[in-house]
Amino acid sequence: IIPKATKNVDMAYHWVTYITNPDRSLLDACGIHGYTGVNPYRKSHFDPGVLGLWERGGWDPDAAKGYQKAIVDILTDPYAVTDLRIPGGEKYYDALDTRLAGVLALTTTPEDACAALYDDWVRITNEYGKEDQQRYYRESLGLK
Repeated sequence: IIPKATKNVDMAYHWVTYITNPDRSLLDACGIHGYTGVNPYRKSHFDPGVLGLWERGGWDPDAAKGYQKAIVDILTDPYAVTDLRIPGGEKYYDALDTRLAGVLALTTTPEDACAALYDDWVRITNEYGKEDQQRYYRESLGLK
């Protein structure tokens, strides 16, 4: 997850290992550091023994259990679709968000937004190379 162009690879590695270590990541997932937007993703985040940390993060115990169950259900659903894990993935989501916002704000029609989104996604795909993007996407799904 460290880009090739990183100027200080050692520092980047240390930061990634710090921010994702089990103890630190649990504090982010359960909200002790305030809202981080980090969903639980380690097995240790779902351990019943850490429920007290979720409570310290402001969670009602039943709500925390329900939230954890919902995340586990999603992560174990054989039909779940994961986040887009290809180069420029965030650009696809940004384009979707922008076009959807236009529809919700009533500044564009759904049809026009879809047409513009198609153009956005074609441009993004071409920027990274269509064949490469297809290969990366298939690999992200575990396909050959």
